[in-house]
Amino acid sequence: MPGCRSEEALRRLFRKLGFMERDEARCCSMSLSRCQVLVEIGRRGGVSLVDLSVCLGLDKSTVSRLVDGLVEDGFAERRESSLDRRYLAVALTEEGQTRFVDIEARMDAFVGKAWERVPEERRGIVLESLRILEEAFLCCENCCDEGEEKD
Repeated sequence: MPGCRSEEALRRLFRKLGFMERDEARCCSMSLSRCQVLVEIGRRGGVSLVDLSVCLGLDKSTVSRLVDGLVEDGFAERRESSLDRRYLAVALTEEGQTRFVDIEARMDAFVGKAWERVPEERRGIVLESLRILEEAFLCCENCCDEGEEKD
């Protein structure tokens, strides 16, 4: 089984390349985009839409639309902060938490199966290459930026 660092590097790479954002693709009976939002909410316990959009690298309106779908399907709920009533956090419902655990297990198995095909003596090289590639992608918003780089 691969270490957590390799799984996360692969997931971030897939997301950055758009693999995890294709609405027409499916993951556990939902779009991959919605699946990724559910997973990120599950990992954080409760998160604002702003923080979620930054984490996923998506517009707030896109994240809001995806969260609306999760709320309508009973997987997530919006909660007022006890410290600041203007702050709304999104958290998973019990059904959402169950789905989150299932998705994480399936993703771990999927990534683990692929990782097992990488020769053990080359895994360190692959992991380092993924980190370098991930850092290289941080300079670019998306493929439509026509070569503009972020600072």
